[in-house]
Amino acid sequence: MASPKTKTRMLDAAERLFAAHGIAGTSLRAVTGEAGVNLAAVHYHFGTKDALLREVFARRVGPVNEARLARLDALEASAGGRPLAVEAIFTALLAPVIEQSRADAQQGHDWRRMVGRVYAEPVEVVEPLLRQHFAEIERRFTAALARALPDLPAGEIAARLSLVVGVLTHVLAGQHEIALRQHGEVPSDAAMIARVVGFCAAGFRAPVAAPRAGARRVQTALRRRA
Repeated sequence: MASPKTKTRMLDAAERLFAAHGIAGTSLRAVTGEAGVNLAAVHYHFGTKDALLREVFARRVGPVNEARLARLDALEASAGGRPLAVEAIFTALLAPVIEQSRADAQQGHDWRRMVGRVYAEPVEVVEPLLRQHFAEIERRFTAALARALPDLPAGEIAARLSLVVGVLTHVLAGQHEIALRQHGEVPSDAAMIARVVGFCAAGFRAPVAAPRAGARRVQTALRRRA
């Protein structure tokens, strides 16, 4: 029977390889070689590469999502039914990710790089992971934003949240920090969180763009056909 330490070595190895080469570009044999174990150990602990990927993902995402929901629960309890400030909602959503990603990076984990890789994978690979780990996060934070911004249509909230995910992925991949370092700035976690939260909150408060004249004509024609 393989030991728990063996399982951890395989998870660490898979995380490094997924981050460096992507999911499709990483084989189980590559993982066993990186971890220094035989193929039977991978099959014993995980069975398939998909199961290994899910566990690599859950190991990092699970604690972060628990922290997000705990912060949101505390905010809503303190608010006593009143809508929350948009900045408070985004701090609860984004801060745990940024804080944990920095801690993981300091310990030599490649989680930040892997996040960027995951979102670049084919939708059939990514969608089950996102649905499994983020359905409750999306539901709770969408509801909080809808209460905070009651005039913002549900479809617009969903569209803007997808852009927030893009911003966060960019930050976790390290691209934002590279740009700041070029200007002599080495941001702390607090400064990074404040900047990202402010940016996302401003985006959610922006007015909904009216469709252009050409788009309005197409919409009108489609409605007439219907």
